[in-house]
Formats: sequence, structure tokens, C-alpha cells
Amino acid sequence: PTSNNGVYNVNFENGKYVKNVTDQGYYLDGCPTTGDLNVLVIPVEFSDRTASSLGYDLNKLELIFNGETGTTDYFSVSEYYNISSYGQLNLNFDILDEWFMPENNMSYYKNLTMDYYGSEINCGDQAIMDEALKYLEGKIDLSQYDSDNNNIIDAVVLVNTVEIDKDSDFNWAYRYWNLYTDDEGYYYEYDGVSANDYLWASYQFIMETYDEEGNVEYDKNVLNPYTFIHEFGHVLGADDYYDTAYI
Repeated sequence: PTSNNGVYNVNFENGKYVKNVTDQGYYLDGCPTTGDLNVLVIPVEFSDRTASSLGYDLNKLELIFNGETGTTDYFSVSEYYNISSYGQLNLNFDILDEWFMPENNMSYYKNLTMDYYGSEINCGDQAIMDEALKYLEGKIDLSQYDSDNNNIIDAVVLVNTVEIDKDSDFNWAYRYWNLYTDDEGYYYEYDGVSANDYLWASYQFIMETYDEEGNVEYDKNVLNPYTFIHEFGHVLGADDYYDTAYI
């Protein structure tokens, strides 16, 4: 380790298994990697799993995304990418001051599917995103989240109240792009902009910690930003550096 904010110097030549990341995956209309950006964060709760019943606190989300050194168990998401970009990327995460509750319960969206070129795919998260943007239209100017003026919101972060389950995509964390369109195949548009790139993850990830045997636990006193830092890297266009094919 160096003495510079706990940043490590790593010799990648010592790696035994290295993934070729020179050929990045399909990435369109994503979040810019330089400049001053406002990023929309929408906290999502459900009628059958409310934030208040779980003790989830929006102030903690503010620390996870925008906090200064020492306010989380690592860097905040904004700090991490400011440091790793050598000051070229300044992210301001604009977190709604209320939890958005979609029209239906959690199970409805978890099981919601759509036909995508002959395959049934889950689209509950994307339906929620469009419901939320429709609700926000006229309440806030959504075009302020389109810094490169391409009529696509740079990124939408959806922090939800679902319980973590690695065996269910809906209950996990990921970056994806919007496939949820109208009957003519166009993105729904609000305040003159549409949503494409988004991050979906449970609030519960910020409470993630481990016991002495390495088993995952969840502690409300923990402020763990790692999952959101990792997933926002995908929002910025980065691939996983580990072997996701497991071969």
C-alpha cells in the first residue's frame, strides 16, 4: 500500500488469469466519463416492502453517493470516480428526497416480462423506471440529467428495497440498458429526454459486511459503498475484469 489515501499499487503482470478487456461490450448512449454531471438517483419502495418498515434512511444514501472522506467505510461513489479520473469526472448524485412507490407490489414487477425478439425477458425494473420518470415529469426538469445533450438521460440509479438474493436478477445489482419501449419501438420520453442506461441495486448492499468466517451479514451501522462503486463503473462503460464466463 501507498500512503496516498489507501490506494494500492498493483503489478498486474503477476496475475495468473487475465481477462482481455480491450474489446468492450455493446455500450450506447451511456454516461460520459469526464465533466461535471448530475446523476438522477431514484429510491424505490414497494407497498409490501416499505423503506420505513425496514428502517432505510435516505441520508445514508447521500453519504454513500456524495459523502466526503471518512463518512463511509471507503470512498463515496462520487469521491472514488473523482480520484480515479484524476479530477476529470465530477459526479453529483441528485437523490430524490422521497421514496417512489410504483403502482403495483414487488411480486408483480419481479414477474413482469415482455417479448423481446421472440424471447420473454424480465422488464419489471424498467417498467418501474418509466413509472418514476412519468411521475417526476413536471416536478423536476429531467433534461438537466442529459449533460451531453443527446436527448438521453446520462444515467438513472434505482435504489430499491428488495431483499438481496443472488439467484434472482431482480434481487441483485446490475447495470443494464432500457428495452422498455412503446408499441412503435421508441423509448418513452419525459421532459424531452428518455432513459437508457440505468443501475438497479438493493439498498441492503450498503449494509453488507462479513463475520469472522467470511459469511455475509447485514448491519444497519455499516456504510458499504463497494457494490454501488462497482456497478457505476459499468454505467461508465467498464467491463468486469474478472472471468464472468467462469470457464
